[in-house]
Amino acid sequence: MGQRAETIRGSYFSVLEHRREETERQLEKFSEENKKLRDEMKNITTEGEAGNPVIAFNAYTNVSGKYPMGQVVIFPEVLLNEGGGYNSMTGHFTAPVAGLYLFTAHVCNEETKPTVISIMHGKIQIALSTEYEDRSIRTCRAAMAIKC
Repeated sequence: MGQRAETIRGSYFSVLEHRREETERQLEKFSEENKKLRDEMKNITTEGEAGNPVIAFNAYTNVSGKYPMGQVVIFPEVLLNEGGGYNSMTGHFTAPVAGLYLFTAHVCNEETKPTVISIMHGKIQIALSTEYEDRSIRTCRAAMAIKC
């Protein structure tokens, strides 16, 4: 290999080495920024805006059935349980911290029989939704309650 070819080859290696080092520096910078953003996201999902913990759950059931009056409907399919307050085995929610809570329930009925849904706090009914009309089509009801 001639002198000129050796010089060009050395220049290419030098450029490649420089680019490798620059890429490693950028990767380290991006990794640090990524970690910082992940930490910020973790704080947002666990502490809310004012430093309060985020408590939320979203659950459902695919099981159709007849539920006698007073029976707890268990929603075993849990999409979200931030704070761990919902127990998918019992259907009960236990507030992990004191605060203001909003509860909603949505139930559909394919029967022509009356539908009554309640949201309970212990043995106290805090929301009620009813459907007593004669009907031949599927209907859905919702109930909402706010509780401290």
